Amino acid sequence: FDGKDEDGDGAMDCEDSDCAVRPACLPPIKPGPGDLLVIEVMGNPYGVSDLDGEWVEVVNVSDRRVELQSVHLGYAKGIDATSPDARSRVDQSFVLPPFRPAILGRNLSKEENGGLGVDLLFRNFHISNNGPSSLFLIGPEWDGSSPLSEAHLIDRVAFTGDVFGVRAVGRSWQVSQLNDPYE
Repeated sequence: FDGKDEDGDGAMDCEDSDCAVRPACLPPIKPGPGDLLVIEVMGNPYGVSDLDGEWVEVVNVSDRRVELQSVHLGYAKGIDATSPDARSRVDQSFVLPPFRPAILGRNLSKEENGGLGVDLLFRNFHISNNGPSSLFLIGPEWDGSSPLSEAHLIDRVAFTGDVFGVRAVGRSWQVSQLNDPYE
């Protein structure tokens, strides 16, 4: 997906029959547990309102292209939450290449969101600046009518204490390790 003809045959990327056997050239998959990870969160932006400037960055850690349409971003108060209190669903097709990030933000306008290039919009909730909370990435098959199961949970991060409080204005929370923080 670099727009280059690597082998000089005139075809680029997945249009090249020589490339068709690479996992990145197969049709995109619906994400499952562990295919996407939350890697950075801005919960208390500086210079713009939370409703305009909050964002969540995710990365595709699979070796396949992942279709984000119908994936849910959920939020709940507390670090022990097992299901979101509120959620937002990706309403448009967005294919994320392997090992690439995407930013889900509250506002697509750089003029209004603090200057960030946002790939996808999320609505219906904002990230609390007070107390512990949890963010969820949930697979497209979950409709919210049943309890959230491990089969639908793509990733979950919990924030203890006052991570996005007054002292954290304008600072994002970033994953420093890609392992299980709950072990």
